[in-house]
Amino acid sequence: MLNKADIILKSGIIITMDRDERVLNNADVVIMDGEIKYIGENALSKYNAATIIDCSGRVVMPGLINAHTHMPMSLVRGIADDLRLDVWLYGYIFPVEKNFVNKEFCRWGSLLSALEMIKSGTTCFVDMYYYEDVIAGAASELGIRGICGETVLKFPSPDAISYDIGFKYARAYIEEWQGHRLITPAIAPHAPYTCTPEILREAKRIAEDYNIPVLIHISETAFEVENARKEWGMSPVEYLDNLGLFEVKTIAAHCVHVNEKDMKILSKYKVGVVHNPTSNLKLASGIAPISQMIDVGIDVAIGTDGAGSNNDHDMIEEMRLTALLPKGILFNPTVVPAKKVIKMATIEGAKAIGLDGLIGSIEVGKRADIITIDMRGVHNIPQYNILADSLYSRIVYAAKSSDVNDVIIDGKVIMLDKKILTMDEGYILKHIESIANEITIFMQKRESSLVDKLLAIGGIEWKETFEVQVKIRINKGFNIDEILSNENIKLIRKSTRDQFDTYLLFNNSTAKIRYREDEVTENGKLIETIYTLTLVDRAYEKEFPNFVLLSGSCFSSIADKSLRFYREYFQPDNIFEINKKRKRYRILYKGIDFAVNVDEITNPKDGGFFIEIKSRTWSENDAIKKATLISELIQLFKLSEHNLLKDDYTELFLNK
Repeated sequence: MLNKADIILKSGIIITMDRDERVLNNADVVIMDGEIKYIGENALSKYNAATIIDCSGRVVMPGLINAHTHMPMSLVRGIADDLRLDVWLYGYIFPVEKNFVNKEFCRWGSLLSALEMIKSGTTCFVDMYYYEDVIAGAASELGIRGICGETVLKFPSPDAISYDIGFKYARAYIEEWQGHRLITPAIAPHAPYTCTPEILREAKRIAEDYNIPVLIHISETAFEVENARKEWGMSPVEYLDNLGLFEVKTIAAHCVHVNEKDMKILSKYKVGVVHNPTSNLKLASGIAPISQMIDVGIDVAIGTDGAGSNNDHDMIEEMRLTALLPKGILFNPTVVPAKKVIKMATIEGAKAIGLDGLIGSIEVGKRADIITIDMRGVHNIPQYNILADSLYSRIVYAAKSSDVNDVIIDGKVIMLDKKILTMDEGYILKHIESIANEITIFMQKRESSLVDKLLAIGGIEWKETFEVQVKIRINKGFNIDEILSNENIKLIRKSTRDQFDTYLLFNNSTAKIRYREDEVTENGKLIETIYTLTLVDRAYEKEFPNFVLLSGSCFSSIADKSLRFYREYFQPDNIFEINKKRKRYRILYKGIDFAVNVDEITNPKDGGFFIEIKSRTWSENDAIKKATLISELIQLFKLSEHNLLKDDYTELFLNK
């Protein structure tokens, strides 16, 4: 009497990835109740199964493990490419997420990603994002295995206005999904630079409370590591070690810029490191030293990262890059061979994420996460077996994701003969198209408006609409301090500063953006440096005998990113620089607040000396009243109206 089984994979080339690294030709795999029951020949003489899949000409191997991704970000695939990480992230991804990320966005984006992963041979993923309970639901609906980490940051996220609320959300999610047959919940503090020490410690506590892993980005860019050393006096890896984070199971994405000391720490705590070659190359973050990591005993897995920065979930492509990049960097064709790479995508990847007791190899007693790859495509012909590892080489260097034919996850056939069985693919794609149309409209509007682009990166303040200003050329020896001693003038504040202004100018637009580096000095010593970003768009201009009344939108913010970031983000048609030494005074004249600036223009060279008197207000009537007082100040300062200028500095020097 034959034993009962659910599925028999018949007559395949089986790559087991077991301890003996067995490869079995013309062999069978028997699956029952989601578990692998038998591996060997002549299974049909021993078992009777409802589903028999003929695997002739196919490799039967453990499903691939995508150890780092952001599932819903498939919905921002291709939204902005060929940008630096900070411009891509802060200029495009975060604004779209702020406006669109909700439960529906996460559900459909996750379904799209899961669909793509399954079709390309991935049976398990590790995710970090928001609304992770929704992502877990979408994954289980399609039938893919996943570690789903709820992201927590120090600033508001789409599913939590504060990190303490984020942790409350995370605990509820973890309790809901813990013990699920496919989903392993996790906690995901985004990165050391986006989390406070309190966040990182609480994430560790949650991991301990529920016996779950911590997911985190570490040392992705050189800039991140440089800032860490400035702020903490140590690398991100050392910083997290000091906080004790690695005392719980940690899965660390990227680790591109790690040194020997960092690697020893990661190895000591058995931190699973996830190599993301395509994303790191595309964002020019660098290439992780995985050969050295492997040499010191670190468990290294492979990931795609999110489709926004990859732009796909093709693990076969990632395997190929994982094998090729170290060879080119180290000038050594023998490092990280094809067989090693397949281990990293299967059994060693499973070890890195803490699931090697469950998946990662075809062994009796493990869960049946198995794929078949058709090796009969023209790109895989001829098939030599001259060297011992030729089969691994064919998969890594020649196979395509489209060669994946069948996918079984937890003993359930999810894809058969390239057809998804668990959900209507067209149903998913129809909803994706609708969301993509909404994002397109939003981005097109934003890209056509400097104000919208500035608002998108946040932290800005809308200044008063009207500015009354007068600018007069003066002689070098002009003594402002003596004049300000007048009994009708009250000096509120005085400072001396060196200002370095970079103007971003745009053709066919009255708007311009000024990036200012303001070095405030006192008694010849630098007190502080203030960085500001200001956008001014003059809606109209009124000229009076002794002043100019300007009106329009004026937005200002602290410039918390580099000048390079703003140049690449706004993409101006022209850039103009003005440097000056400024004596800055805030005064009250007849109870009204005015700014008085005495400037020496140092760039352009021989720019001259000027005095500015200005004030801002929300009211046009108030502005005109202030203009009368400015006329009085001109007389009080004994300034010549013949030297009065109505242009600002950019117009004055650009028109020369």
